Amino acid sequence: MTQKSKGTTKKQEIDKYFLKYNKLCRKIFAKECELENLQAKKMSLGSPSLSEKTNASRNNKGLEHILIKIEELENFIDKLYNRKENLRKKYISDFKKLSNDNYQIILTSYYLDKAHIKNIAVKLDKSIGHVKKMKREALNELLKVVKKGGTNE
Repeated sequence: MTQKSKGTTKKQEIDKYFLKYNKLCRKIFAKECELENLQAKKMSLGSPSLSEKTNASRNNKGLEHILIKIEELENFIDKLYNRKENLRKKYISDFKKLSNDNYQIILTSYYLDKAHIKNIAVKLDKSIGHVKKMKREALNELLKVVKKGGTNE
């Protein structure tokens, strides 16, 4: 019973370690969807039909508002990408402290690039089972490195 609760604790620590990065990825995705919707709205307002030409001034104000929102959103997304890149560098810096170079490849590919274990196995020319075992070992070592270095966020 203690082994199971210990495993859960490790999983929670790992989840907590990558939480900021995962939240940032989800936020970027949501903002990019919002941007796509605004750009579609801009396209529909940008080419008014003959019946809408009488309301041209109202459409121009709406279009102007959308263009401003698009620019603000693009700037915000750029800032999110910069934060994501800085966080990624921090994680890679932690991964470089691990004893096996393959650990860095596995953790970077799996947690930061969101690659599947199967693709990582092909990349490393190893079996899926071996990659899974190495991932567990890498995570155990990473938790020790993070606790020792005090870089757990």
